[in-house]
Amino acid sequence: MTGAWVQERYSPSGGLAADGFYKLLGRPSLDPLTVLVRETAQNSWDARIEGQAVEYTLALSSIGDVARRKFSEIFSKANVPGLDLVSWLADSGSLSLEISDRGTRGLGGPPQADLASPEEVYDWVDFVLNVGKPNTQAGSGGTYGFGKTISYVVSRINSIVVHSKSLVDGCAVERLIFATIGDQFNDSRVNFTGRHWWGHSIVGNPLPIEGAEARDIAYQLGMMPFDGDEFGTNILILAPDLGTRSPGQAMNFIAESILWHLWPKFADGASSAMQFSLLLEGRRVSIPKIEDRPPLDRFRNAYAMIRDQSTSPGGEVVLGGTLDVVGRRQRPKLNIGDLAVVPYVRQYHDYKVDDGSNPSDPNAPLPARPLPLGAVNHVVLLRSPDLVVEYSAGPVAPDPDLQWAAVFKVRDEYDSVFAAAEPPTHDAWIPDYVTKTSDRGIVRKSLRDIHQSISSRWNPLVPEEASGGLSTAEVAISLSSLVLGLAASGPGMPERRGRNGKSRARRPSSPEIAYEKSEITVEGDVVMSTVIFRIVPLKDRAVTNIDIAVGVALDDSSIAHDLDPALSLVHVSAPDATAEIKSAAGTLTLTGDAERLAKISAKHSSWSSIVWSVEPSVGLDS
Repeated sequence: MTGAWVQERYSPSGGLAADGFYKLLGRPSLDPLTVLVRETAQNSWDARIEGQAVEYTLALSSIGDVARRKFSEIFSKANVPGLDLVSWLADSGSLSLEISDRGTRGLGGPPQADLASPEEVYDWVDFVLNVGKPNTQAGSGGTYGFGKTISYVVSRINSIVVHSKSLVDGCAVERLIFATIGDQFNDSRVNFTGRHWWGHSIVGNPLPIEGAEARDIAYQLGMMPFDGDEFGTNILILAPDLGTRSPGQAMNFIAESILWHLWPKFADGASSAMQFSLLLEGRRVSIPKIEDRPPLDRFRNAYAMIRDQSTSPGGEVVLGGTLDVVGRRQRPKLNIGDLAVVPYVRQYHDYKVDDGSNPSDPNAPLPARPLPLGAVNHVVLLRSPDLVVEYSAGPVAPDPDLQWAAVFKVRDEYDSVFAAAEPPTHDAWIPDYVTKTSDRGIVRKSLRDIHQSISSRWNPLVPEEASGGLSTAEVAISLSSLVLGLAASGPGMPERRGRNGKSRARRPSSPEIAYEKSEITVEGDVVMSTVIFRIVPLKDRAVTNIDIAVGVALDDSSIAHDLDPALSLVHVSAPDATAEIKSAAGTLTLTGDAERLAKISAKHSSWSSIVWSVEPSVGLDS
């Protein structure tokens, strides 16, 4: 065996200490295993080969006898202050966590950080040696230098093995190296940073073991081999810190993390450009389907609206959904990104995941699901890599039976602007992180636009008192958060006409109609929406007629009566009144001029959003 341990000396001009490298990720709010999934999957996606699907595999297993002997042989010659690598091997329950990708270009480029690459490829040194060097690929997730840090954080002995196959100078080459982080130290003459590598050494610099020797060592360590002309990377994390979880619970947690944070990557099912596999002691662990974890199916619907509009502008959107361009309120107007919102009747779900979480135990880890089990009112923030940046909470729908899910995706031309606003873990957009003033303003104003758009739709808008009748648009707006969440802003219903078919002019004075409250009940796939209005007839009016209609919302300003076969008025009533109902329309006739409440109910399918028209009849009241 020709390998040797290399200890990193401080450069005469200084350098980064090992503990500083270890802290590069800061203190992320996400669980380390979730950060690991997010960062490594993003690195795999950034390294994809055009035209090939990325295969991402994560395997948790015990260290076998052959691997244990090989580790013992290598670790016996290690001198890593602050770490006892040999003691870890003495533990019969020693585990490793391997993350592998295929369909990627691997870690190519020069093996030393000071060597220039004619092809401008520096993947090996950026992942293994450099710290914080930007990844300049368009649509990439960020930096190898920061993202790789989580691999050491998850290891209880801060140690990983990197094995990669890539094209180097036109030839397929396998490379392997050990990397570990201990304490900084000195030998009374020289200061050392605390970073260590096991591989080849030239003048005190670490180089990878290559070719057949690298392949043989990887095989002995039980790492995933490269078949035929496959390229990619394996990262073996030694002694993974699973928290208080068992191996099975940890894999369940990882499966949930993949689903909740990477779902846009496999929203198209088998045709998706990225495939995920999980293994526990060689046995496959299933990843839940999107439809099995509501409300992810609603976020997927919103995401599909944005994706479909990019390929077929002006095409259909989800019924009841809205699709807006963010940035048009800004000066000058900019098309920064697309915001899709999908309203729906609250889904009640009671599924349990054995991922080690326990709400009654404050010391137990949190669940992988980043959203509450109650009402959902969140915007998923995305940019070009389609990694979920954040589930950003918005206003709760005033009616407890309503929910909404939204997706905002930055357009490609502004991707770099929002990438600059992300912390190392890529889990938020923080305008103050952006150094360029104009770009900082774009991020800040865009976040404000998203908030304003969501709030204008979901904050309750209840008129205190209305003089005359409420027009269709006014009723739709006042009920925008209360009747399946539609925020109608246009005329809404078709033009109302009299019995002779001609348009009717509204009288100068009309009865007052004011919204009071609403409620929704759900039985299977049928929804019953009920709304109550306060009606104040004109004084000394013997009879007052109120026209009522209900329709399925198509977008902010149009509705239809025939899209939902289940749609119909089922109940219209008020004291001292009679009602005539015909399908989705009806007339309420009130006797006398006393103020009273009117109750109106309509049934419809759970997928549809509805708006009401409640108006005084013109020419029919006496």
